[in-house]
Amino acid sequence: MKRLGLPLFLWALGSAGGLPLAAAEAVLPEVDCDVLAAWAAEFDPGETFAPRPGLEVNALFSDERLLPLFGSPVVEWQRDHFRDLGAMMNTCRRELYARDDRPAGDALYAVMKASRDVTSAMQQLWTAQTRVERQVDKLLELEPSPELAGVFAMAADALQGIDVSDRVRDQERRYQGLARQVAQLSEYAPLLAPAEVAAYRARLEGTRAAAAEALAAENAAFQATLRAIADAPLNAEGYAQLKQISYNTDRSALTRQQLAAFNSAMQQKTQAIREVQAAEQARAEAEAARPIDLGPHLQDLVSGNGIKRLAIAGLAPEMAQAAAMDQVQRGLGLARAANPIDSAQFAVPRENAAQYLAERRTGPRVSLDLMDDGRVGQVTYEEFFRARVVTQSARQLLTQALGEPDAVRAEDDDLRMRWHDGGRRLQVRVTNTLETVWRGAGYEGRLIAALWHRDYEDHLDTVNERCAAIRETPRGDWSTDDSRFFAAECPMMPGSTRTPGLRQ
Repeated sequence: MKRLGLPLFLWALGSAGGLPLAAAEAVLPEVDCDVLAAWAAEFDPGETFAPRPGLEVNALFSDERLLPLFGSPVVEWQRDHFRDLGAMMNTCRRELYARDDRPAGDALYAVMKASRDVTSAMQQLWTAQTRVERQVDKLLELEPSPELAGVFAMAADALQGIDVSDRVRDQERRYQGLARQVAQLSEYAPLLAPAEVAAYRARLEGTRAAAAEALAAENAAFQATLRAIADAPLNAEGYAQLKQISYNTDRSALTRQQLAAFNSAMQQKTQAIREVQAAEQARAEAEAARPIDLGPHLQDLVSGNGIKRLAIAGLAPEMAQAAAMDQVQRGLGLARAANPIDSAQFAVPRENAAQYLAERRTGPRVSLDLMDDGRVGQVTYEEFFRARVVTQSARQLLTQALGEPDAVRAEDDDLRMRWHDGGRRLQVRVTNTLETVWRGAGYEGRLIAALWHRDYEDHLDTVNERCAAIRETPRGDWSTDDSRFFAAECPMMPGSTRTPGLRQ
């Protein structure tokens, strides 16, 4: 179908602006056909470009491809620009076909068809520019008044893309229709350039300021009363202050909206005072029961790049004993466990326990297993928590930091993971299954990790061999060194051996 001797596409581009194509003055510079064809050869139907948030066009119309040819970005184009482009492409396409260069002509024709989609997309921008301009003009025709202050404030925010639709009902009833129109600016403003938005806001500012000033003068005393209500403390003194405010306020002088706001503020503050103790108790109980996300804690706890350089709370295998002890005692603030049967060697001293109790945890519990040469063979880190722990977040954080574990056993309340890399080994357990003694003390979750080196495994092999040899020797034949070694290094149960990693 053709009209005026042109393809329908070009006729539509030209007539949509209200002028026949031949009568309109060109707004795009002429571009050589070969240059135009080279530009069209880069067309990729699936490649897009977003000149404004929420506005996508084909990447052929990006600034870097469009500016060298036509000197202006697509966001500055109107229908006349697309009309000129269509005419140029149609003329060039015919020239290419006349040269028998059909591939180039077909490529240009594909861009011509794609331009329709670009024009449709740009219509969103043109519509936004038109409607914002009209709405701002409409507002500026109004006389400033206190009742309009809220509408102008809505417009200022809406021009920044803020959804203000929930503020329509706050306006005077006679201005709510206008407020609904103003709220629609937030749909169009994101498509405008920052400079355009700034210009519109600047135009509104004078009228908005005058309206706001009038409203502020009218409502100053009333706002002071509302502030006094809001500032009343949530206690018996607050009750007394509310009674005095009620006695001093002339309700007959308030507007209907002000009276409703006053009564609402008084009722809410009175109810808040009555319920404050119950609310605080409820919040405390809810906080105590809230599951603990170990992700942020683990992020602070582990350091180093991968298992080979991993440290837990600043402790790592192969550290010298002196350095490890300094980190335990000065870095972590731990002391030797007061209970001799405690599974951890070092724990938070009693005088510092309240700090961690407020955080619903025991704080660090650390054990260091040393090798014969005085280096740390294994670091064991443990904490108990006074609420259930989220095992999945711990797994995600550790997997992100250390990579996929080599072994995983995951149940609803119990997660066990294991990594090894070179000579390093790591085991982690996150669980909500606790021994009775800890559950009876109010704890529900536990984190425990063991990090060791392969040298420690060799060390334990040597220890276990000597323990076995001592067991086979009659006790009366044990040397003093044997007795000391057995007490310090050997499991009490016959046939038991020491193994690296987590013991529970």
